[in-house]
Amino acid sequence: MKVATLAVTALALAACSRANPVDPAKPAPPSAHQAHPPDANLADDVYIAYHHDAETAYEDVVADGESLNVRWLDPAAVHCANPVAQEPCWKPSDMKTRTRQLTPAERHELAQLVDRSGIMKDDDPPGPGGNRAYPFTLNIRRNGVTRKIVYYSAPGMAPMPDGFARVQGRMEDLLRGMMLAK
Repeated sequence: MKVATLAVTALALAACSRANPVDPAKPAPPSAHQAHPPDANLADDVYIAYHHDAETAYEDVVADGESLNVRWLDPAAVHCANPVAQEPCWKPSDMKTRTRQLTPAERHELAQLVDRSGIMKDDDPPGPGGNRAYPFTLNIRRNGVTRKIVYYSAPGMAPMPDGFARVQGRMEDLLRGMMLAK
């Protein structure tokens, strides 16, 4: 009986090796139990979208992990007859737009900024409380966690939280760099 089992097993293995020959020059595929090396890109997976607009301002900066997309209001296009009217003094055609690839160093720096700023754990800033206020918005995704934070700027409001200020400041730096680029 043992001889018959061994003969059947040998025939089955021979058939498999003819159907799926092994090329010793090629590495074996990873098994399900084999550890896979970490993907360096996953460590720097970050998405940050910053937005602010008001009567005479418009800033939209998106770092989506691969590219940097910015849109801003051309200051020369602002023509406000009544800037206190609480409505934009611009139209979409007054906008400038630019896009470029993020460098690996920039992706890493943005990921580290989110991690070190504490912004993903900070309390939400207070709302406007019925006062006229200007919203500054950050939408952030880091390590699978997404957060939307809105800070309202107005006289008498609490100062901008430090983590928010750090991320917003970096996004504005990226915007300025794109505005000055030729």
